[in-house]
Amino acid sequence: MKLGLNGATTMRADLATDARVAAAAGFDLLEIWAAKLDEYLKAHTLADAKKLLERHRLQPLAINSVENINYGADSNQVKARTKQLCEYAQALGCPYVIIVPGPRPKGASDATVKADTVKVLKALAALAQPTGVKLAFEMIGEVGRSVSKLGQALDIVREAQLSNVGLVLDCFHFYAGGSPLADIARLKPDELYVLHLDDCENLPKEQLTDAHRLFPGLGVIPLQDILGGLKQIGFTKLASVELFRPEYWGWDPMKTAQEAYRRAKQAVEAAGWH
Repeated sequence: MKLGLNGATTMRADLATDARVAAAAGFDLLEIWAAKLDEYLKAHTLADAKKLLERHRLQPLAINSVENINYGADSNQVKARTKQLCEYAQALGCPYVIIVPGPRPKGASDATVKADTVKVLKALAALAQPTGVKLAFEMIGEVGRSVSKLGQALDIVREAQLSNVGLVLDCFHFYAGGSPLADIARLKPDELYVLHLDDCENLPKEQLTDAHRLFPGLGVIPLQDILGGLKQIGFTKLASVELFRPEYWGWDPMKTAQEAYRRAKQAVEAAGWH
């Protein structure tokens, strides 16, 4: 089992700092925040970025992310960004690019959301195919999103039937969106590409935002039930800590990375992951 640090957790740090603190804290993987890579490439090359990761003995897990891929999105912009990030990922030896659904239009049914999103996934998968990079589709549990539950995201991906498209399970979005634990039992391990490990404050679910995220084990998300369910289906290969808490962004990045690693390791070991 490998642990990863997502660049959102240390949002104010740059890519080089992320690599340094992730490695020093004990992480095996780095989820690259796309905007940080963009900034890094203003003065460096992709070859430099690959060497940076190699120097710190980190494996790139995913580039995160292409936003608002479906309803209301600028399809040309989404396609161009997907192609760009997949090419970046290919150069870095990074297996996944994360893609995220947008808001649900007023009156849109689950059926119309599925049809629209399947169509978009097929178009983006075709762009990714030549690079060998896979697309990891992440449901967003906050109020108003078009794909907010794990089961809904799974149905969409299965309907699309694409060999290079799978899922992200983010514990915060799983909880905030009200996904039942039974949705995890429906998963096959190879359908899940990335697990985002996080926790959150004790607030009504409809009030939760990314800013309410906490280190694993400090909040109310039933992490042991989620991790236990994943163990039951045979998924125990990785967990990446993704937090968007402004409080943590104000900390020294090394402190944030160390606490993220400590809390994540405690959570997965308590669930019997090895």
